[in-house]
Amino acid sequence: MLSAMRVAILALVLVCCGLVTAHADTTGIDLPRRSRQLAGNHYVSSKTFRKTVVFFRKQLSKRGYRHREIPIYGYRGVLVSRFVAEGKSRWNAVHVFRIKGKTYIYVVPSEPDKGVDPPQPSG
Repeated sequence: MLSAMRVAILALVLVCCGLVTAHADTTGIDLPRRSRQLAGNHYVSSKTFRKTVVFFRKQLSKRGYRHREIPIYGYRGVLVSRFVAEGKSRWNAVHVFRIKGKTYIYVVPSEPDKGVDPPQPSG
């Protein structure tokens, strides 16, 4: 009985780890733990707005992503912070915003390569 329970718990842990890995792989960027996906690249953060912004600030620098941070600003009761990728990456920007006390994350994916070859030098 106890070993069956251990097997079930181990299976649950492995499934959760697989979901976390897939979660990070779909966006190309790590998200705060226990963040929930709403639809597509829209997520609800498990952290407060400030902690989510600090998380991305640290994470992007630690991972070595070249990015530019747009300072936090507010408009009509919505707080927004943006991280814009500079250079080639799987994402163009990360928007963190707070509406009515909830913190949301939107990851803007980069456009897939168009398959166009760069111009070749003549001659």
